[in-house]
Amino acid sequence: MRIVLHIGLEKTGTTAAQAYWSQNFDRNQERGVWYSKSLGRPLHTRLVVYASRDFLGPVLETQYGISDETSYQEFRTKTEADLENELRLAREAGCSHFLISHEFFHSKIRNTEDIERVADLLKRLGESVEVLCVLRRPADLFASTMNEFVRAKYPLEPDIINTVDPKNNYYDFADLLGNWCEQLGADNVHIISFHRAPGQNVLNALNEYLGLDTDIPRDAGVRNESVDIRTLAIGNAVRSPRIVDNLLNPNLEFFMDELPFESKLSLGNELTEELNRRFEESNRKLLSLFPECLVETDLLAEVPDYDGNFEKLFELKSYSPWLTYMVERFNRQIWYERARHALLEVQFAKAQGRPEDAAEAASRTHEFIVNAQGIGLEKVLMDLSRKLEYELPP
Repeated sequence: MRIVLHIGLEKTGTTAAQAYWSQNFDRNQERGVWYSKSLGRPLHTRLVVYASRDFLGPVLETQYGISDETSYQEFRTKTEADLENELRLAREAGCSHFLISHEFFHSKIRNTEDIERVADLLKRLGESVEVLCVLRRPADLFASTMNEFVRAKYPLEPDIINTVDPKNNYYDFADLLGNWCEQLGADNVHIISFHRAPGQNVLNALNEYLGLDTDIPRDAGVRNESVDIRTLAIGNAVRSPRIVDNLLNPNLEFFMDELPFESKLSLGNELTEELNRRFEESNRKLLSLFPECLVETDLLAEVPDYDGNFEKLFELKSYSPWLTYMVERFNRQIWYERARHALLEVQFAKAQGRPEDAAEAASRTHEFIVNAQGIGLEKVLMDLSRKLEYELPP
């Protein structure tokens, strides 16, 4: 059994690949590829947590029952046992490849100790182990990451361009892949060039390597993550806190994907040339590590003959307080309307003698009222809370 660990990179079609492999488990199994179930679905977070608990937050700790070092070691022991059992099932099913995938093996699991821990486990359980990595030009990866940061409501400042450097672990591909080469041997680390994937359809390139279907449409089930540069500027100016009381802020949405699209984020000639220069030494290391997989154009972004629009990301910063209030206020209004509707469901369920349905609708009403809290709705929310308490006293 050959274990294949797909480590990303991030922003190289990993979400589409993981969704496809998970949704087409039976079809792929018939072709000899078993996509792990015991490590999570559709991506294998359990193995990432096995590697390190350094990045764990309350959500993952609760999900995996990890509260201290003892419970963490128990989690690791169970993960090993479950994985060993699943590999046995894959062998019995006649599979030749056991596929594992998570892009956090690019962005989170970086140090030698964590990589060695995972490599030792997989080498112990499989006849052979291979790492599969889709490599993307650093400048292009950065531009794509900016879209994701704005979507995730991370505030961006102009100096973020300084993070695009091989000294930053996120972009130090030579060190990451060098570590895996040390653990598995360079012959067992396979690179696919994002730039050279036909039509940039990375899923088909990955599937070709695995012996799976290679006629999957590029946009199958995956949104286009690029939005207009002005939309990004609006999103970057909305500076509400992303986390409130250890939960995602529910009042940040403004329908980014529905706004007109004309121009995507572009770094332009000067910035692209500067980023290419920063990676010259790192690129030489990668080319020496993988002379049969990579050529220089896989790593150097094409330099356009026009100026970029990177600075537009920050043009609306002075409007931030007003845009932030508008977006939050409209979101809270929507939560208020949902709460009013849910309260009507409470009243209707009570009238029909369905107390369980009434209680469930009351719970949603309370949740929506909490989400709607803020300036501008204090009185109507207080009235709604009183009506809810009247219908179903606590």
